Amino acid sequence: MPFLAGENVGPYRILAQLGQGGMATVFKAYHAALDRHVAIKVLHPAFKEDPQFLQRFHREAKVVAKLEHPNIIPIYDFSEHKGQPYLVLKYIEGETLKARLARGTLAVQEAVDVIQAVGTALNYAHKQGVLHRDVKPSNILLSEDGRIYLADFGLARMAELGASTLSGDMLIGTPFYISPEQGSGNSELDERTDIYSFGIVLYEMIVGKVPFTADTPFSIIHDHIYTPLPLPSAVNPSVPEEVEIVLLKALSKNPQDRFSSGREMAEAFIESLQSMDQSNLTKALGALPAIGINTQQQAEGVQVSAMEAEIEPVQETTRNTPITGWVWIALGLTISCMAIAAILTTGSKAQESDVLPTENASSIITLPSAIPESSTTDFGSGEENIIVDEDFEDTGFEYLQRAQSFAESGNDQAAAKQYLLAGEKFLQEGMPFEASKALVQGITLLGGPDTPASKPRFGLLAAALYFSVPHEEFEPFIEELKTSGARWPFLRLLDARSFILDGEYARAERIIQDALDREPGTLLASLLLAELKIAQGNSSEALSIIEETLERPRIDGWMVDVLNDLKHTIEQAS
Repeated sequence: MPFLAGENVGPYRILAQLGQGGMATVFKAYHAALDRHVAIKVLHPAFKEDPQFLQRFHREAKVVAKLEHPNIIPIYDFSEHKGQPYLVLKYIEGETLKARLARGTLAVQEAVDVIQAVGTALNYAHKQGVLHRDVKPSNILLSEDGRIYLADFGLARMAELGASTLSGDMLIGTPFYISPEQGSGNSELDERTDIYSFGIVLYEMIVGKVPFTADTPFSIIHDHIYTPLPLPSAVNPSVPEEVEIVLLKALSKNPQDRFSSGREMAEAFIESLQSMDQSNLTKALGALPAIGINTQQQAEGVQVSAMEAEIEPVQETTRNTPITGWVWIALGLTISCMAIAAILTTGSKAQESDVLPTENASSIITLPSAIPESSTTDFGSGEENIIVDEDFEDTGFEYLQRAQSFAESGNDQAAAKQYLLAGEKFLQEGMPFEASKALVQGITLLGGPDTPASKPRFGLLAAALYFSVPHEEFEPFIEELKTSGARWPFLRLLDARSFILDGEYARAERIIQDALDREPGTLLASLLLAELKIAQGNSSEALSIIEETLERPRIDGWMVDVLNDLKHTIEQAS
């Protein structure tokens, strides 16, 4: 994690990490001078390795800051901290369109409101000479007061300017929503690339799924370039002809055949609705299909899962896991023994011609809801490297939603797998308490903690429970597990960690020592003993315990990270 909770970044106090993507990490912060909360977007640490990037970042940020539109997230400030560039944005309470669609269907008026807001925002930005280049549901924010914002203007542009620092020859974007010309590496882009991505969002809202899916990002991009668009009415027969015509025009392979502006596209869509008979409109679009698990997808998922003989093993957390970034938020210890409550929430060929001729380029982002980390995938020689943004992988909540659906239908095998995947994803996303609940559900469906199938998941469960201790709902959750009748591991040692955080060192020591007397090699007990010694001010003994524990075989990666962080803190304080 580039910044830590409690850290001062310029005039801003970091409060919590809100999300993480392939190009940046978002934090909630407090600006005392103006007495308001803000969102801080910190660009990927790799960018600072390019000595020219900060200069280009400042130039692009100035252009972005000039965008003033009611449907575009305003930028308040931009600077750098410890060499890492960051943007300061308006903090919005709400959810992304992606999260909203995952919760259920949209009403017709909701869809119209989204199309109007995004269309007018794009129309305004394009007139200012600014391309978005990454229009997608997770960049459309629905605030609690009913306003709709388009986020992340220009972030892709900023990233491409520094692409050489990441991987030499990069294509930056989200495969599901990328335009054919952007996917083919064309640097001569204009506003119609955003129209295409906007069209994919509309297609997804109306049809119920994106037009192109595949096993790899490269395959998806290949389909955008070469594969004919699946007719909306063929995928979803309820799509009216008038609406289908709008989608076909917006998603033409040839940019010249698309709408010329976001406003024109929005007006055409609304006109297509108005031209329909009201009864047909209600029948066809009264409840737009939900993304993620509509009835058809649900049935297909059950069929596929039922064919699987065994649940695939969940990968254990490795030493390079993103847990490291928020270890100290959840760890809740400083050298002075003060407990801290964890705050958890919800190509290099780019030219200046990426900016439209009118003026300059690019704009910003805000807090996506529960964004999973992204990954950079190399598809081999002859194929471009692609930064796969957060939409390519499901979030923990999406896995959880599928798990609950399978459980309700009686498919416990499929539900268990999805619960375990949800737990792993939640842990990566910095939500250990949600991870703990999901993992417990999955293990329970496997037959409980005593079954052989559950044992391989204990390393993941230990990490989730360990980091969940400061959570306000953790104690009743643990008490429920204790009274469930199942023999869940770690519970007594987790009591010890709670006592350490509460300053009840004698009680913690009795539990830890009892565990070590019964099983001298218990790694979690050794870790907690090191924490206890630090809390008691005995740094030298803690360091000895840490070094001895790190030398043991088969130690989980997350525990290595915690021990190394403890060691680093001791060394800094000495």
